[in-house]
Amino acid sequence: MRDFIEDEQGVTLVELLGTVAIMGVVLVLFSSVLYLISKANEKQMMKVEMQQIANRMYLQMEKISRTPNIVEKAGYLGKYAGGDGATDVTPWNEAFIVKVNKESDKGSGGKIFSELHLNDEGSNEIALTDITDTSNNACKSYSFKRDKNMKIKVIQQKNKNEVTNTNYETPNYRDIFTVQNSVFILFYKESINFGQADYYDSAGAMDIGKLKQENQDKIKYIRKFELTYRDESKSEGGVPGDGRW
Repeated sequence: MRDFIEDEQGVTLVELLGTVAIMGVVLVLFSSVLYLISKANEKQMMKVEMQQIANRMYLQMEKISRTPNIVEKAGYLGKYAGGDGATDVTPWNEAFIVKVNKESDKGSGGKIFSELHLNDEGSNEIALTDITDTSNNACKSYSFKRDKNMKIKVIQQKNKNEVTNTNYETPNYRDIFTVQNSVFILFYKESINFGQADYYDSAGAMDIGKLKQENQDKIKYIRKFELTYRDESKSEGGVPGDGRW
């Protein structure tokens, strides 16, 4: 028994400290990996939520664009007659069938909305309806609940070839019976000056590429799609007006 005790070897203090140090390094590395996985998962979940919100907004806008005679009901004179801003007529390239609102206040009767224009900042909560809904009763709200600092901005613009002129300075009508809008849904943080002059070309269309490039640290996600409204009555000659919007 005595020989057994004398031959027994223990762990030295240096060995113990070395083991503790190695375990500490392993734990730090493991915690770092878990943190990176958590951040990546959070980033992916945020992207999924942005995609889902953009998809729901697209479905509503697509439904609005298919409303019979929505452009006529909105009172737009269109491509041919067009407005020049000199009177009460809205210029054609600024006239859209989708109205973008933000909640400005909550009154006793419910939510109160105010319209967001192209140069305005986005909002964490916005609401969409069609341009004929003057009382905003049909508004559908969208908000990014995962991060209240995230803003949603909707940019609408007529397709470039429809707002430019030919070499003869005449309107470039690709399809005189169709109104086609490009829609961009931006999710971003902090603040972006959407009224910055060099973001726009000579036709008044926003250069989304330049906007994204100069604000790449702020913009987290962009969704683009097209909305098309075709006036079949005008194309068949059943409605006066030279068949041009």
